[in-house]
Amino acid sequence: MYKFIKIVGLSNISSRNIIRVILGLTFSIAGLLKLLNIQDFYASLELYQTGFPDLLLRYMAISLPGLEFICGVLLLIRIWQITVSVLTAFLSFMFVVILGQALVRGLDIDCGCFGKAELTWMEQLPVAFARAILLLTLSIWITIGAVSEQKQLTGV
Repeated sequence: MYKFIKIVGLSNISSRNIIRVILGLTFSIAGLLKLLNIQDFYASLELYQTGFPDLLLRYMAISLPGLEFICGVLLLIRIWQITVSVLTAFLSFMFVVILGQALVRGLDIDCGCFGKAELTWMEQLPVAFARAILLLTLSIWITIGAVSEQKQLTGV
């Protein structure tokens, strides 16, 4: 995969910084919009019909938006780059899993990705699923870049 990135010219630092900023903005805006109305986000989580206990859904409704927001801000200001990029990759993977299961089950719901929104084409499950896969791919890529940069700095 790294050879492909190098071939298409995405291995330089400026490309990685642009993607890091895009991810940082995406995560911080999504987290902030959900933080502004946690009740609506909780209601969105219920629509996924996962069978998770209510207490777990409430915990996720409270903690996930804050974690998204913090990860987004930390990506933007370049603090704890490896840790934060791994966290964003993990969050993105979880988004892929939850959106994928809803898509396979044929649920017709608003993804809840950016808080309560009207069901526009951007919030439809197939688009949200594709966006989650893109976020996962980009998160993995910046993780690889951050690790590589750290190795260069430390000489390991």
